[in-house]
Amino acid sequence: MKKKCARSLALLLCCVMFVTIMACSKPSNPANPSNSANPTNSNASNTTPGKETPAGTPVSARDTLTVAVSQDSGTLLPNGMSQLWLPSVGRMLCEPLWDYNADGEIVYILAESVDGWDGTVWTIHLRQGVYFSNGGELTAEDIGFSIKWAKDYVAGQYREFNLDKSRIIDKYTYELVLDPYGYAPQFGASQLFIYDSETFDPDDFVMNPIGTGPYVKDEYVVNSHLNLKAREDYWGGAPRIKNLHFKVFNEDAQKINALQTGQVDVLAPIPSQEIEFAQTIPGYEVITYSNRTAPNLTFNFDARSPMSTLDARLAVSYAIDTNAVINLVYFGHASPNPYPISVHCRELEPALLEMVHETVYPTARDVEKAKAYAESAGLVGKEIRVVTNGTPAYVTTAEIVQANLKDIGVNVVIDNYDAASYTDVAKDPTRFDILVTATGSPSGLANSMFSNYVMWYPTRYEGGIWDGYKDYLLLAQTVMSTPSAAERQEMLYKISRQFMDNMLWFALCELDSSIAVNSELGDVRLWNNGNLRFNEWYWKS
Repeated sequence: MKKKCARSLALLLCCVMFVTIMACSKPSNPANPSNSANPTNSNASNTTPGKETPAGTPVSARDTLTVAVSQDSGTLLPNGMSQLWLPSVGRMLCEPLWDYNADGEIVYILAESVDGWDGTVWTIHLRQGVYFSNGGELTAEDIGFSIKWAKDYVAGQYREFNLDKSRIIDKYTYELVLDPYGYAPQFGASQLFIYDSETFDPDDFVMNPIGTGPYVKDEYVVNSHLNLKAREDYWGGAPRIKNLHFKVFNEDAQKINALQTGQVDVLAPIPSQEIEFAQTIPGYEVITYSNRTAPNLTFNFDARSPMSTLDARLAVSYAIDTNAVINLVYFGHASPNPYPISVHCRELEPALLEMVHETVYPTARDVEKAKAYAESAGLVGKEIRVVTNGTPAYVTTAEIVQANLKDIGVNVVIDNYDAASYTDVAKDPTRFDILVTATGSPSGLANSMFSNYVMWYPTRYEGGIWDGYKDYLLLAQTVMSTPSAAERQEMLYKISRQFMDNMLWFALCELDSSIAVNSELGDVRLWNNGNLRFNEWYWKS
């Protein structure tokens, strides 16, 4: 009798402990994925923003979509992905609170609404009934956690978000305080992915991502392929295409061959030299767009680098044959850039472009000027280290730089890295003098690009002999925290002037991008900066 009572008591205690643990833990998805009822959603990502999912939405005739990609950084953690992976690949696994469509209009994703956009306090109302792929429910706690992690990951990123003053109002409401005020963070936050605060482990996430996105990882082999499978319990409705396969091709010839032979359904972007040929391949549609990206040569201001003086940077800028870059690297699918960033950026106006007529930008290659500046800087006979991410476009650009600088007596050593190593090298001022890269921004704001590329990468500038660094940094911080559009525009003239007086980087051209998409795919549309949302697509036949 005693044994029976003891067993009963033990069972009772176990039940109490189980209930207690479950009460203290984050709620998990109560529904079976095969029969879960997703909440009706006004802005679900596979619907037209602002409308409910229409009745009779077409069902996909095939279950697999294959996409050609490159620049695999060896991680499925969005923060570590290359810019070719992050907006489209990363977005299938994890999601932000909101995003922007091709017209620059906000589309709510994990957030249902936000109050106070124009002020310094944003009240973020989360969608209810959203679950991570591990079954944990999305709550307001995850917002603060994800912002803190992103801020810690990149110094200066989301600097306006003051977490000490922000707070959780209730399970689905978060009050985010901006201190100082910032007018660009709402654009930047479109790439702020929300992670599960209870289980997030950045090391494990590299191969085993957990997110709220429409797909989950099935198989990932670095630099080979990434296979994703659709989530039937996705809050926005199960994707119409069940299997999403990304194949990695690092050579341009491999990419276009894969398209020509039907190995892939999507190629984004098309290598510039193959755009005309891609337009002749039956069964594919080629879409061209501007993603507000300008390839450039970014200079290292560190005192140990030969590029630390203005004369050295001017020598390189005058020596570069930008027409060769346009024709040999981008095969004519680019145009001369009369400004340090894309001319398609918001906030630019004709008077700003006229300012550059006093600078190197509208001037054709001038070897004699380049030689004079090189001699003044003591650059002749020195060795300059140029770093690339190993892609054909960047490697060819570096080779053009090498040949051009040889003409003025400067020796160039080229270091080509993989995507992951390139990111690390770009932050280390001891490992490069010139970085072949590009400027771009989710916001498309000119002030944002001039400011953030300096604030986010202080190692390139703070250890140098640039007397105006602190003034520039202060102006950059001020313009990003100024509510008045008129005052910001006035500051844009000042920051443009300071930038061009110091040549932080030299823009090579204005780049247009193209993608190839199988003609049998439906609901294909571009989002902000040409980003793709594959979960919206379906096979028509």
